[in-house]
Amino acid sequence: MKSTVKKSGNCSRMANGEWRKAMRIEIDDVRRVAREAGEPKIYNEAMREMLEYFKCLEKNGLLK
Repeated sequence: MKSTVKKSGNCSRMANGEWRKAMRIEIDDVRRVAREAGEPKIYNEAMREMLEYFKCLEKNGLLK
């Protein structure tokens, strides 16, 4: 249930333009799950790609 509340909060953050905070929470969740699975670096490449995409959207004014 905690995860659902967090996700719902992230929807509100994104709607309010708090993209960085929402992404930080998501990244922290992914890292926690990867650590618990014994593969702490498994998603690093995907997270780097996501951050680069976010930076591109931000740079081009495509985030509200």
